[in-house]
Amino acid sequence: MINLKDEAINLLNNLDMGYMGGMAYDTAWIAKVPLNQTSKKPLFPQALLWLFSNQNNDGSWGASFEYFHDRIISTLASIITLARTHRADKFKNNIKLGESYIWYHIKDLKDGEHETVAFELLYPSLMKEAESLNLNLPYHEKLYVEEREKKLILGYSDLLSKRTSTITYSLEHLGDNSRFENISTIQSENGSIGNSPAATAFILMQEYDQWAYNYIQKVLRYNYDSSMGLYPFEIFEKAWVLDNYFFADIPIKSHYKNDLMYLKENWSDDGISMSVTYPSKDLDDTAVVFKLLNNNNTKLNFEIFTKYFAKDHFKCYYSERDPSIVVQIRVLDAIKNLDKFEQKDDYIDAIIAYLKSHQSPEGFWMDKWNASPFYTTNLAIRAIDDLESDLTSRALDWFLKNQNENGSWGKSDGTVEETAYGVQALAYYHKNIEKIEAGVIEKAVDFLMDNYYDENYPELWIGKALYAPKNVIKSAIISALYYYHTQIQALRTDS
Repeated sequence: MINLKDEAINLLNNLDMGYMGGMAYDTAWIAKVPLNQTSKKPLFPQALLWLFSNQNNDGSWGASFEYFHDRIISTLASIITLARTHRADKFKNNIKLGESYIWYHIKDLKDGEHETVAFELLYPSLMKEAESLNLNLPYHEKLYVEEREKKLILGYSDLLSKRTSTITYSLEHLGDNSRFENISTIQSENGSIGNSPAATAFILMQEYDQWAYNYIQKVLRYNYDSSMGLYPFEIFEKAWVLDNYFFADIPIKSHYKNDLMYLKENWSDDGISMSVTYPSKDLDDTAVVFKLLNNNNTKLNFEIFTKYFAKDHFKCYYSERDPSIVVQIRVLDAIKNLDKFEQKDDYIDAIIAYLKSHQSPEGFWMDKWNASPFYTTNLAIRAIDDLESDLTSRALDWFLKNQNENGSWGKSDGTVEETAYGVQALAYYHKNIEKIEAGVIEKAVDFLMDNYYDENYPELWIGKALYAPKNVIKSAIISALYYYHTQIQALRTDS
């Protein structure tokens, strides 16, 4: 039997600055940085070797889970890097396979999946660079032209109004012929540009900077010669792990103190961001941290939420182009049990109406930051609770209809991550809303137990490319199992 308390403590003790596996998109940008302005040799040859060694069998680069925006942006960045290197002739076949993948799947960008972060900025810029290199690609497909202009207006209006802007996180969108004259105005204390390895590599391509170089070296050492899509993201990681643990009420609160103190020390009047060194506050992290601190004897100002409210929904970032479903859910979860909050009822009504209008006919929700509907729908069931029984009952029915024969949730034979979300949702529903057949949950728990030590998690989280925040995923699995096992007698007795 797995000792889930020990597993939870061990995970907490090993949290650092955030961890996700290697990602081709950012690694391609790092591998593209030349040794100097007159050489095509790479400054970081280890990144180029990783890129060459991690092409998928279908010719693409990107996550193990085929998500077309991820695969196309990752493949585009990768073949550009290979074409620019001093060993371009050696990579001819790799480039050709990548070109073929993009030709074949360019049509799939229109299939309704959420774009990866800043895709509307990065894709047109990379296509322009690819054309200058005479790569064989479908340039006649003029995609994301209008979306790019809208995003640029939003992003640069933030900069002009002296608000921190998320546009620095994707600064590489400026393209090959652009120069950013004053790096000190946007460089974080850790040497990065917006905690983005890709944006930092873009700056380093233009002009050598020791702090940027040190940052890239640290990322590569930390991630075994490849790059994550974001580093660090320690506040996001700590908050999401603690949120999973508090959901399950795992009795190890003495081990939470340091992480809660870290979150408290970095709270501001505008909320909090994913990292101390990330320039922009966001409502996703703010709502989760607000709930954690507020439930642990740190009373915060409710008015933080009014700063992000926009008519009928909450914004995550001031300059975002389309709202996040999860942000609405996170705010609902943070405010629904508050006392003496004047706007609470109005905000709850607005959120419920928004979720009602965005629930799919089948009963699930999808969010722009996670490729799995099980993630968002799990959070929605727990946040809505009995506030709107029709929404939660439809979501529950969708979960039940989509369980695999082996007890899991997710494509093919299921994933442990998505199955953890299923267990969280169904066990919560059984305990707090209405009894369901306990055997359904038990079958899912058996799947989790059988696959607990398989940590080869598919990348389902959406950044500039897909990624897997491994510690967050592990905490969700521990949380689901602990929540289930602490209720197991009640489930069997009451069903």
